[in-house]
Amino acid sequence: MIDVKASANKSRGIDAGPRLVKKLIGFGDPRTSDIVARIAEEEVGHVATCVFWFISVCNKMGYLAPHLKASEGSMMWN
Repeated sequence: MIDVKASANKSRGIDAGPRLVKKLIGFGDPRTSDIVARIAEEEVGHVATCVFWFISVCNKMGYLAPHLKASEGSMMWN
C-alpha cells in the first residue's frame, strides 16, 4: 500500500518550510533555520518519489492517473 496521506503531509511541510525558516531567523536562531531549510529541501525528493510510484501503480491497475492537488492534500480522479 502506498501511503498517500504521509506524502500529502510532507508536501505541506515543504510549503511551510520557508515560512518557518524566516521565523527562526527572526528569533535569532540561524542554526535551527539551516536545519529546517535542509529538511524541507530533502522532502521535495521524497514527495516526488511517492508521486511517481503512486501514478505508476494507478496506471498498472488500469486507473487513470489522478490530478494531484497538493495544496489540499487530495487527489482528483479523471
